[in-house]
Amino acid sequence: MIEEVERSARYQALPEATLDRGESTFATAVAKACAAAAGQLGIGTICVYTRTGETARQVAEYRPQARIVAFTASLEAHRRMALYWGVTSRRVAKPFESTDEMIANVAQTLVGAGEAMRGEAVVIASAVPPNRPTFGASMMQIHRL
Repeated sequence: MIEEVERSARYQALPEATLDRGESTFATAVAKACAAAAGQLGIGTICVYTRTGETARQVAEYRPQARIVAFTASLEAHRRMALYWGVTSRRVAKPFESTDEMIANVAQTLVGAGEAMRGEAVVIASAVPPNRPTFGASMMQIHRL
């Protein structure tokens, strides 16, 4: 039923501001930027690295046309994200030590699974550095695999 409503012309005609939720933070701005960049550039995949699943949830709130692939080392977050709209969760063995390691893992995972091709652009979001507790995502990057 939700998907039917979201496909309706009436829902699609709602101003974007009507769909905004909650307070404005760095994390919500990054989530909105991910959805907007993917839509504007026709990018098919948004990747997020998240400790808690919150970044994936925030991106999903904007209902991007792109699929959302969330990477986490947390079993609890991995399970929680199974309930989020449009989110596919991938569990990693351990938290990434650096942004470079995270980006390399995203590329290897997507290309290795046949979910993306070398040269394809993806949107990536994460806290920086990715292995430290923070208040949410603070980095969005458009990356060519």
